[in-house]
Amino acid sequence: MAQDGPGLAFVAYPEAILQMPAPNVWAVLFFFMLFVLGLGSQFAGIEAVNTAIIDHYPKLRASKWKVSCVKI
Repeated sequence: MAQDGPGLAFVAYPEAILQMPAPNVWAVLFFFMLFVLGLGSQFAGIEAVNTAIIDHYPKLRASKWKVSCVKI
């Protein structure tokens, strides 16, 4: 039995998906859901770093998109 946390997403849910009708479709949708959640988390992190840089260097406020493109 899976506990809360990553074990739930990578052990229990895939087992449940295998029991559903058309498991391949549900598996693709599940992967897409995890991908979108991860992508959303990355955007939040990038915005936090952008805000810190722009708050420290107010002259960059006019070209915020350049700050986003330069970071690695």
